Amino acid sequence: MAYVQKTICPYDCPTSCGLLAETDGIRIISMKGDPDHPASRGLICRKMQRYERSVHHPHRILTPLKRTGGKGEGKFTPISWEEAVAEISGRWKVLLEEEGGDSILPFYYSGVMSVIQRKCGDAFFNRMGACDLVRTLCSSAKGAGYESVMGRTGCLDPRELSHSDFFLVWGSNMKATRLQTMPILREAGKQGKRAVLIEVCARDMAPFCNETLLLKPGTDGALALALMHVLARDGFADEAFLRKYGEGYDAFKETLPSYTPSWPRR
Repeated sequence: MAYVQKTICPYDCPTSCGLLAETDGIRIISMKGDPDHPASRGLICRKMQRYERSVHHPHRILTPLKRTGGKGEGKFTPISWEEAVAEISGRWKVLLEEEGGDSILPFYYSGVMSVIQRKCGDAFFNRMGACDLVRTLCSSAKGAGYESVMGRTGCLDPRELSHSDFFLVWGSNMKATRLQTMPILREAGKQGKRAVLIEVCARDMAPFCNETLLLKPGTDGALALALMHVLARDGFADEAFLRKYGEGYDAFKETLPSYTPSWPRR
């Protein structure tokens, strides 16, 4: 007999959307959004709408495979989990004894990116004394840049947007990457709140915004500097706030006179 089980999306999204999985206790039959979830409120993206088709796909690999041919030949033989554990741990024991822990380098990133699964192996490899590495250049650079500006702040709760009077959608296809914020943006439009889109490709988001500013690819940094020039020049910047909670504002402000609104066009 089928029944519905509340669960959370395991994929790469910080919202952790609530889901309702119809199951017979062994297999997932269908997936729906959970209307009681505080952030997603019943929305479900395309990745999860047919999740049962991927998780139960006949071509999904469910057993370890051992390479039997040359590297790149694509020849593998299924083995049991016990054999796989013995194979890997046996090799590690030899390496630890002969070369030391730093001869082993764990190479993986986030998987499905949930908190448990993303870091579940760290304690094990740390105890082993294995090498460590920055596992992704793109995410690490983004994280360092965000932290240098915003500090160690948490993820944006989409519910906070409902208190905004003006929406600036800058370089974000929210329909694809922030689906759970779309009802808030649409409701804001009904309330007469203004939304401006800054993008290089506005096809998806322009219908939800009052005005669209199209940029040449790679020039949004120049626009940002010109905006900050005007904010500082005309006294719109909250300098007391910036000095208290930011770092290096005064030094940065000294660079802004060069970035006039006409500067990017020169």
